[in-house]
Amino acid sequence: MSKFKFINIIDAIFLTIATLLIIFAWLQYFLKNIVLSLLLSLIISIAIIMLVRFFYNKKYRAKQNALTFNKELTSFKLAIQTMSNTKLISLIKKLVPPSCTTSTKKGDIYFTKNGISNIITFYYSAELTDTKLLDILKNKSAENITIFCSSYTKEAKFISSAFKNRKITLINLEQLFEIFNQKNIKINTTNIDLTTNKVSLKEILKASISKEKSKGYFISGLILLFTSIIIPYKVYYVVISTILISLSLICRLRHHVKVKTNLFD
Repeated sequence: MSKFKFINIIDAIFLTIATLLIIFAWLQYFLKNIVLSLLLSLIISIAIIMLVRFFYNKKYRAKQNALTFNKELTSFKLAIQTMSNTKLISLIKKLVPPSCTTSTKKGDIYFTKNGISNIITFYYSAELTDTKLLDILKNKSAENITIFCSSYTKEAKFISSAFKNRKITLINLEQLFEIFNQKNIKINTTNIDLTTNKVSLKEILKASISKEKSKGYFISGLILLFTSIIIPYKVYYVVISTILISLSLICRLRHHVKVKTNLFD
């Protein structure tokens, strides 16, 4: 589906007429009745177009929802990983039951729940590996340890469930995003813009006369020029070949702007 409504309308009309003509041709072949064939063709083609449109819109909505989700997830990841430790700790504390008293020490959150000691710690500098996990566990003393990280390896996940005397929970950014959505915890992502720049008509025209396209225009124009010698109505071929060869000349003569290598000039 194009972003231009007019093009979508033209496509829909073309698809409808093409479908109608194909169905009409087959019905007329068997029924030998123009009016009846036309009537049935209209009904069947409209039904087919509506059915195709339904599934297309369903697929399009699913694709748009996936794009929206990925965009929100990416914004969330960037916001979390660039957030100050103080702000991040204040957000994570919202996940702790209100009945538990929390304290913060060296960037970790401590609290006790049902007589069991808990530590929440963070590791966003890189992917959490088994080696780094063991290093964290060696320096953290609690029965329950929750580690918020950007991502973790399979080996780290395996090791986290290998201890009987303590519970190790690993939460990556995707899981944290889901938890925040369930708890209706919002973070500010207004400073993150993931929209792609739209290509302007001027940029399209510039690209069409780039130096790299000169050879293609010239060869195409040359082929059409020779074709005009043996094909009737040669004026059309002559005009088009002239345009293509002219474009190849424009591409070659177009001034190439050099990019400054020194950004501070």
